[in-house]
Amino acid sequence: QTTGTILAAGLTVNAGAGSIALTQANNNFTGSVSLNNSGANNVAINDANALDFGSSTLGSGSLTVTAVGITQSGAITQASGAGSATFNAGAGVITLANASNDFTGSVALNNSGANNVAITDTNAIDFGASTLGSGTFTVTAVGITQSGAITQASSAGTVTFNSGAGVITLA
Repeated sequence: QTTGTILAAGLTVNAGAGSIALTQANNNFTGSVSLNNSGANNVAINDANALDFGSSTLGSGSLTVTAVGITQSGAITQASGAGSATFNAGAGVITLANASNDFTGSVALNNSGANNVAITDTNAIDFGASTLGSGTFTVTAVGITQSGAITQASSAGTVTFNSGAGVITLA
């Protein structure tokens, strides 16, 4: 998308072995958005308001999401060896708690205000640099590590790490 605004009530993009770039600041997706591609192709999407992910199967490129609140109604699955996944939710929640999510690259979560963040990965999860608001932060995965600092606003809510049989290494 090079110009214009997309106003859509539900959207599925099947890009095959191509990239997906829906990055205009005024996009407004009001239903679930499913993004599917393969190969080392990046995916980027912006929404002027909240964004709800439908089931999405992504290649090994990076994933960048910018919206005022990010939720899901379907699993997000990255190919093995994928690039980073960055979720910028502004003054909104990040609720990516589908038990079938599979993020294989490092995950960066960014939001502000008293907005909660919850993420689940069916396997291990690695956090890249993340800046969180003052809401709660809940992580569920089979192993939790970090490759970047996780910073939560002062007076923030409870942080909960559920790693099952996996390690928790936050150093």
